[in-house]
Amino acid sequence: LDSTFGMAFSAKRKGLFGHCKPIEKRQKLERVPVCVCMQRCREFLDSLALDAAYFDPQYDRCYCQTCATTIPDLLETDRQHGQPYEVPKGWCGFGLAVPPRARAERVFDEWVVSFHGCPMELTPSILRQGELLMPGDTLLNGTQLPNRLTRGGEERVGLYTSPSIKYSELDIYTQPASWKGHKVRLVIQCRQKPGSFRAEGETVSWQGRFGDARISQHFTNQEIERFTHARGSIIPSRVLVSMDGTTREDEETDRNAARKQQKELRKQLVKRFRDTTLQVRVAEKLALAADAASAAAEA
Repeated sequence: LDSTFGMAFSAKRKGLFGHCKPIEKRQKLERVPVCVCMQRCREFLDSLALDAAYFDPQYDRCYCQTCATTIPDLLETDRQHGQPYEVPKGWCGFGLAVPPRARAERVFDEWVVSFHGCPMELTPSILRQGELLMPGDTLLNGTQLPNRLTRGGEERVGLYTSPSIKYSELDIYTQPASWKGHKVRLVIQCRQKPGSFRAEGETVSWQGRFGDARISQHFTNQEIERFTHARGSIIPSRVLVSMDGTTREDEETDRNAARKQQKELRKQLVKRFRDTTLQVRVAEKLALAADAASAAAEA
């Protein structure tokens, strides 16, 4: 198979991506340059020892700062389902082999794009089972997926996605890991059946920490999350990898720290001004008293 970045892929080779070598594209003879960011993310994905059979490299995409310069921030704005998605800029996507029903259902034409942030240790189970996982699910290795985040009782146990990568990449979902000095996050890009979910507000206590600051420029905090009980309504289509990315949480935390520092600086300046003013007033009183004493002595 020819990948988007002109890399040969063979399941017979050792590892997932580590021994790919450049080839010529079928219709053009020139070599296609390989993105350094994509190479690094491939190397990381290879380190997870995921079976090559789960992937379809012809659907690999790089959305790094260099490769995504001409891509708009929103895609599928003109689709009949009327639900665009936020392009995962700063991420590298690795295409997954989708089940036959994906073609039969025309999911790439009629279903919406959603993102699902998850700890990377869950990725092998998601790929093996071919679907996203709910708390309480028994995995193929016999263990049960714990309820890590869901609150509100059994009714709230379901599948959570988002049209925004900015929401799905938050640390509470991805639990970033350290790899060769890089901070790495992983998100599953999916196709989700329209009408099978309801849009909801954020559930990460964002407002309590950051007030009215928006998580995404394109989706309000009141409609940024999707919730469904329908397992078959979501088909994973890519594994997204990000290295050393800055999340909206990072930005707002830094902004709050800067505001706190500015507030403290203003407080110190006001105190200094008051202290200086007091000193001036005391000096003036002392000078008046000295003048009065001098006048009295002369009299």
